[in-house]
Amino acid sequence: MTLTELADLMNCSLDHLSRAESGQRGLSIENLLIISEEFKVSLNWLVTGEPVEEKFPSQIEEVIKLLQEIAGLEDKDDNL
Repeated sequence: MTLTELADLMNCSLDHLSRAESGQRGLSIENLLIISEEFKVSLNWLVTGEPVEEKFPSQIEEVIKLLQEIAGLEDKDDNL
């Protein structure tokens, strides 16, 4: 996607988008949501620059352990 196509999608000028990209202008929440959806990134990452995973490492580790346990149980069931 080009900047021109993105500006059209966001219904803003290319100049506005270029200034936002360089940090001279901000973007509305509506435009941030468009970017988030179009590029499949979290709104949190767009606003803070921090990936969601870094905010909840212990919960992610718990989910991984649970999935590993489930996978291990499924392997044992296959051997029966």
